[in-house]
Amino acid sequence: MLRTLSLLVLGVAVSLAVSVAARAQNPDVEARQAVLDAVLLDRGNAAQRARKVHELAELANAAAGRALIEALEKLAARKAKAEKRHARTLVEYEPYEGFTFTDPAAWDIKKRLRKTLDDESASLQADSVVLLAFRTAITKFIDEDARKAFAREAGTSPWAHARRVLFTGLLRNAVVDPVEIGKKALKDADPSVRLAALEALADRKEPATIGIAIKALKERGWPHRQAAARILQELGDAKAVAPLVNAMATDEGRMLEVYADALREITGAGIGAFPDAWKNWYDDNKQRLAELGARPERTKRARKGAGAGIDYYGIETKSRRIVFLIDVSGSMKETIGDAPRDVTGEDEDTYSGLKVDIAKRVLKQAIRNLPENARFNIVVFNHAVKVFEPSLIPATQGNKNKAYLMINDLEAAGSTYTYGALEKAFQMAGRCVTDKAYDPGVDTIFVLSDGAPTDDDVDKATAMDPKKVTGAVKEWNQFAHIVIHTIAIDPRIGRGGKGFVRFMKSLAAQNGGTYAEIGADGTRSGGRKN
Repeated sequence: MLRTLSLLVLGVAVSLAVSVAARAQNPDVEARQAVLDAVLLDRGNAAQRARKVHELAELANAAAGRALIEALEKLAARKAKAEKRHARTLVEYEPYEGFTFTDPAAWDIKKRLRKTLDDESASLQADSVVLLAFRTAITKFIDEDARKAFAREAGTSPWAHARRVLFTGLLRNAVVDPVEIGKKALKDADPSVRLAALEALADRKEPATIGIAIKALKERGWPHRQAAARILQELGDAKAVAPLVNAMATDEGRMLEVYADALREITGAGIGAFPDAWKNWYDDNKQRLAELGARPERTKRARKGAGAGIDYYGIETKSRRIVFLIDVSGSMKETIGDAPRDVTGEDEDTYSGLKVDIAKRVLKQAIRNLPENARFNIVVFNHAVKVFEPSLIPATQGNKNKAYLMINDLEAAGSTYTYGALEKAFQMAGRCVTDKAYDPGVDTIFVLSDGAPTDDDVDKATAMDPKKVTGAVKEWNQFAHIVIHTIAIDPRIGRGGKGFVRFMKSLAAQNGGTYAEIGADGTRSGGRKN
């Protein structure tokens, strides 16, 4: 009996020694377990989890590649389920949105659901950071077996998050053929995967990808066409001029500006977003474009004509899918500028009167100038969030008249729940490309506000960290690519307004938009005149 026990102890000791030796010879095994634990067992600590991914990737061998794939698949599956759960919570929350309650039980339900939404949103943002770490890790792999495994998994994974990471990591990997992987990615059934691949190709700036980009100009989703135009703009090849001119002739709204920017970069012609003018220019210059290296002389911008778009606080856009976010918090009752004047006597760069009245007047003017082929909506916010219509509506005269009546009734009171207003706008847009069959319903958001964001407590509003807002928008906008323009009206620089201005500038800059400011004297600065 004693001899048997001794042999058993000896066997366990030998087994442990062999295991330790094996782990010492195969450090990827230990690293693999570490990254799996970090990715799967923790919903926060994004930076720490990302470091674990990079530690594993540093091994740069086939075993590490397999471990990355296994961890990535599990994280992608978890995030997909978390997104569905978050969508269900949003539906549960909707009946409580935009209202205050005298019934304590109803108010408790609203607060509980809001807390759940915030926790879920924070978890999704953290997972996005970790997914980006996976992508970065894949860009650095030079092991051929690992790269082949990544390519196989990119074509077979059931999870769109995983396929996006694998394709975009490979497309940014300097030793990978971008044409072969790019063609494979653009056959993916999920539009968000195709979009991410196009954006990666734009960063790659590989001349051989011009054919892929030209073909992608015919994608159904405008974010895809926008990404394709960016590739062609980065490449600067005259072969792209005719396809871009043809695409401009069949597109509309903000995409006309995108094509015009690409064409200006390639040709040097500053014609603007005018399809007919570009067609005429191309007919006059196509022979010279066919000559290698030829660049026609710079052409002056065409004169503005019908359909030039709207001007909203000096920010011009040709967009046909706009949501206006209007702050009606209590501070909007304050006066700026000189004595109130009728809009017909007001200089275009100067505003005066009650801030809420200025907001109402300028919004009605912008809606009045929308062409009938545009669609729009209005989100009004203070401590609550209310929408004019559940979704975008055509800019018919009847709908404009309904909007004017709603705008006339706006009154300023309460705090500044900017987060909730942006959240509602992105719900309206469909959150991302995959939610609305290739195409977000919104491509441009205007945010007008006079104060830093707060929470939605009607009795005692608490300041909200601006990074919470910009972080959430980054998550919501990662595939939709909605441009966000911001207007700070009377930002009160001398009374702690500098943080608010930084927030508004960051919100615009991080989302391809423009910042404009209306000072206490009613004078506008910033904005953009096309």
